[in-house]
Amino acid sequence: MHDLDSASLWRIFCILGILSHYCKSLPWSRIRNSHGTQTFTLEFFTRSLPCFTELYTLFYPNGVKTVPLEIFDLLTPVALAHWICCDGSVQRHGLILCTDSFTIQEVVLLMNVLMVRYSLDCTLREPRQGQYHIKLLYMIRAFFNCGYVYNSGDKKDSYNFEVKNITDLQATIVPFFEQNQLLTKKSLDFTAFRTVVEMRAAPSGRCSKTMFNS
Repeated sequence: MHDLDSASLWRIFCILGILSHYCKSLPWSRIRNSHGTQTFTLEFFTRSLPCFTELYTLFYPNGVKTVPLEIFDLLTPVALAHWICCDGSVQRHGLILCTDSFTIQEVVLLMNVLMVRYSLDCTLREPRQGQYHIKLLYMIRAFFNCGYVYNSGDKKDSYNFEVKNITDLQATIVPFFEQNQLLTKKSLDFTAFRTVVEMRAAPSGRCSKTMFNS
């Protein structure tokens, strides 16, 4: 399990301090197991509020993450600090900010904001071969119009597409694979998965999830 250093703990407390009055319950911890590695995560739910809906509409039109034209005003010093903490990596030649899921035009827009508003010297770097799989996961997410893409944490370039909402699993994921049947032993895996979804959807069941790894 990865140990939380003092900087990570301080960042967690800062985020909770900012968002605590938007949350309906206390955060909870969870341990993820992936490829033989355990990672610690802290999760929380926020209330459904108009301010979040407005931001979601700006950054996720049609359910696909994008960079809005208003990014110059939205990318405040605090927002930039959180971006660096989440997707930044210090290298010998400087600081790298991951923008793998954005188009070239969107990356250039972000670079312009960093150069004009913060007087930073920015260059565009070509993605490594594995990063094209990230774009594929976002295409899958856009196709199903549910779930989300996230970094699994065990490897720098390891990303997952995950659907946790039981309604999305029943209404979208299961019907798709019923209409597009899997071959070989994968069909048996789907049959077992569908059974689990049905069990979890029962009144006494708990939320299930499906995941595609890259």
